Amino acid sequence: MPGKYEPFEHFMRTTPHLVTTLTLSFDQIELIIRSDLPRSALTYRQWWANQRCRVHAPQSKAWMDAGFKVDQLHLSSRFVRFSRSAGLFS
Repeated sequence: MPGKYEPFEHFMRTTPHLVTTLTLSFDQIELIIRSDLPRSALTYRQWWANQRCRVHAPQSKAWMDAGFKVDQLHLSSRFVRFSRSAGLFS
């Protein structure tokens, strides 16, 4: 059974390599994963921390495995900016 954040990882992986930053609203992310974000994503900055723990943070593992990291978060405006964490053509 695919994980909740696998569609998000796929979306991030298929983002063209020339795109170095990607800003998404929480609503856009919910469309990609076809589910609501958990309440903790809407209220706790830690939910958006860049960590690779599959069990405790499958969401961040998804974007990090796709080569991105969170570099800006605006909880009140409900958007997050990701940047490529690897080299341009890696």
